Amino acid sequence: MVQVTIKLMSKLARREVESPMNALSPGIKVSNTPGAVVASTADVGIFLLIGAIRNFNHGIFELRRGNWKNNVSRGHDPEGKIMGVLGMGDIGQVVVFIS
Repeated sequence: MVQVTIKLMSKLARREVESPMNALSPGIKVSNTPGAVVASTADVGIFLLIGAIRNFNHGIFELRRGNWKNNVSRGHDPEGKIMGVLGMGDIGQVVVFIS
């Protein structure tokens, strides 16, 4: 049986590190980097949303097959659409700000 040893617990959110183990035990380091990836995660979320609306995946697939002009759906125009954001934590707030 392999013995598992925890040397570091890391968290990216601003909430406290929650663990069933006592993170203050000797030898266990706890790190927290709130906000470290908030903007990047929001950017990727917007990128994926626009890609889904515009149907980028199908276009890329057809382009790689050499079939760019035939049977390629152009997707939808996001202009005038209403976007809902579920969850207004750090990432949700940035998504609303940049969209």
